[in-house]
Amino acid sequence: LLQSMNSYQPTTCSETQLDVDLTQYLSPFDDPNNVIFSWTVINSPGSVTGAGACMTGCGSNFSQLLTNNSSTVQQVTFGIIAQTLDGCLAPPVNLVVNVLPAIEISVPPPPAACSGSEAILTASASGGSGSGYTYDWSTLESGPSITVIPSISTIYTVTVTDSDMCTAEQDVLVEANPTLDVDIVASSPSACVGDFANGFPITLVATANVGNNWIASWDTPIGTIPGGCSGGACQFNATVATAAPFNYCVTITDIPTGCTGTECIE
Repeated sequence: LLQSMNSYQPTTCSETQLDVDLTQYLSPFDDPNNVIFSWTVINSPGSVTGAGACMTGCGSNFSQLLTNNSSTVQQVTFGIIAQTLDGCLAPPVNLVVNVLPAIEISVPPPPAACSGSEAILTASASGGSGSGYTYDWSTLESGPSITVIPSISTIYTVTVTDSDMCTAEQDVLVEANPTLDVDIVASSPSACVGDFANGFPITLVATANVGNNWIASWDTPIGTIPGGCSGGACQFNATVATAAPFNYCVTITDIPTGCTGTECIE
């Protein structure tokens, strides 16, 4: 009984169910329906948890969920016992299980960026089998590095698989600062033709949906001019000497984040 198991040494991933059908290691002369199995834990290192014995009602499926808390491969030794229903007891057979360390994944989060800006995510792995890592992202892309363009703060997930098909997942948050919502209000949005003879003064006030720490730049018919900002508003004073339609545009930059927003008024 079970003599062919002497050379069997399974390898399992940390925190992954290991199942072994013990009947496949019986000799051709043994009737699986006439054999009952049990097992003991002979040796389990302190860095491995989950090793369990089974003495009655075990069935023929040897099942273990082992966790390797170290950074190296650990071995757990079990004693497998087979006994026929009429009481014939075979010598115990040692089953050595190699428990791989867990896969560790590192994905440094990129600095917060403006909505719609590119961010590069790069994952690196260690542990597990130590080789053959593949990387699959929640964006359906593969490879250790991907480029994302989030419009809002988004969590991305990478799944790493090693050469022994062990897997692990890691989430990374990419923070996206919102696009600035800019508005312009004109003191006199329209005027009569005669008002332009001596120049028609207007005041434009721009506001944005951020705090007060920002700067503005005005794009006018006479060029780009910085605007004065105070109290969360940027004011621009202009004198208009033509009745033809004209545009004034403002670009506001939030100093802490570098994010911008633009708005125009005719």
